[in-house]
Amino acid sequence: MKSTWRLGAEIISGSSPNLSDNSSGDFDVLYGVTWKFNGNMNVFTRFPSDVNGKGLVNPYLFTVIPLNSKLSLRSDFHLFYTRYPLLNNLGQKMTKFLGYENDFSLKYLPVKELEINYAFSFYKSTNAMQYLPKIQDENKLAIWSYLMISYSFNAINLKHYKN
Repeated sequence: MKSTWRLGAEIISGSSPNLSDNSSGDFDVLYGVTWKFNGNMNVFTRFPSDVNGKGLVNPYLFTVIPLNSKLSLRSDFHLFYTRYPLLNNLGQKMTKFLGYENDFSLKYLPVKELEINYAFSFYKSTNAMQYLPKIQDENKLAIWSYLMISYSFNAINLKHYKN
């Protein structure tokens, strides 16, 4: 059994402070599909509003490690940065680093039709997050977890016979 490692980055444009007031460099992600790419915590899902139009850089490392034929462990690690610095209340530039998220999940397949998936996620933000609308208290660790049990079966099994 081989483990899978995937290293990549998602980069969403933003508006440079050098742009005129009549211009925008913001990219608006259609249909809310960013939840699939920016971690289970859904900290960044609406663009450009979730990052004040400053864009997002999300380097990530996804790892799946099979422990045996029925059990696997997955870790999705994300770093979050703005493309352009946020400004504090005094107009000073803040760090571009917004924080990091790690999503752990454990998948168990006891039989072919049954899947049990447990996930635990956390997001640790930096002080720069206080200038964005997503985190109420940037000093606290955000935590989320779920348990999903899926059972799939074939309700109708039609066989085609030749005469």
